[in-house]
Amino acid sequence: MDISKIYKEKGENCWQESGVFGNGTCEWLDNYYHCKNCPVFALGGRKLLNRELLPELVNEWTNIISLPKDADNLSKKSYFIFKISDEIFGISTNIFLEALVNKAVHYIPGRTNDFLHGVINVNGELHLCFSLSNILKIDSVEMINTNNGLPYFNNLLMVSHDNIRFAFPVSEFYGVNKFDVDLLQSPPQTISKSEETITVLVADYKNQKVAIIDEDKLFNRIKKKMIW
Repeated sequence: MDISKIYKEKGENCWQESGVFGNGTCEWLDNYYHCKNCPVFALGGRKLLNRELLPELVNEWTNIISLPKDADNLSKKSYFIFKISDEIFGISTNIFLEALVNKAVHYIPGRTNDFLHGVINVNGELHLCFSLSNILKIDSVEMINTNNGLPYFNNLLMVSHDNIRFAFPVSEFYGVNKFDVDLLQSPPQTISKSEETITVLVADYKNQKVAIIDEDKLFNRIKKKMIW
């Protein structure tokens, strides 16, 4: 099957005419269900990415990239804000991957405990699910037990650092917020001097205190817990 020939016959934008983005009359939809699964659509994407750049476009992006960076953005850092029990925390958006809802937890025989909940399925991949509240030594997030299925958590966060990826349950999540670096505070000495603490900074968020988690300390604690 010559896809290039079919691509020319159908037209360069057949997905917008007879495909799912058009009137839906394309006979190939019976086999591929959606244009994104069709080799003709894939060929169109490759042609778009491999097209020759116009000098005007190169000049435009050169001017955009060469603009001086916003000084205001340089003085701020982004954190994903969430809540566990009655306390609010923040993790750097550098390690934050995604927020998850209603994920079933699969037990690992002989391994599941107060620290390791088990594994969860995220986009077809299994990932370890740890208890951050156990590390922080605060009240744990409630797991929802069902009569007809696996237990699950309402809200989880997926993070990644140094090729380690895992999830942990939270009570609520509030999204990304930027904090002025100069306004970040050190935690109380009773907390900061503890060898077990993983919170290194404190920020103000909607009239509440946010404990900023150090990603290196967090993942070092996880690595130690993963040694069985």
